[in-house]
Amino acid sequence: MRALSARRSLFVGTPPLWGRRRDDESIDFAGLRQEHGSEVVGVPGGFGKIPGELDPHLVAWLARTHPTLPFFVRLSPDRFYQQRPPMLLTEAVIAPGRFDALMGFDMYRGQVEYGEYVLQNDPFVIGEERRPFEVS
Repeated sequence: MRALSARRSLFVGTPPLWGRRRDDESIDFAGLRQEHGSEVVGVPGGFGKIPGELDPHLVAWLARTHPTLPFFVRLSPDRFYQQRPPMLLTEAVIAPGRFDALMGFDMYRGQVEYGEYVLQNDPFVIGEERRPFEVS
């Protein structure tokens, strides 16, 4: 894990962003680059982060579906990194497993029980159809 001492103020690390503010909170996203749809955003001279209150997939979706429209995003003002920081790994529950059946091995031939958890690349893209696991 990276030492937190490498972290410093976004506007100290990259002063040009100060002039791209709107309402002292949001930053014009034009010219910034989001790293693999994650919360990490490339800014001049380093990297910033989208705060946890905003889903980074929404920013990726907006940039992908409306590339010509200007939009503004809030970046965490206390997060600036000179090297790319680790990105969060997200998951989604497609269908929660029945914990009591799995723990007691209480599954019978022909009974359909399943649970499915996937790592998310982009929750706004619908993937392949999923089928439940059937006990045979």
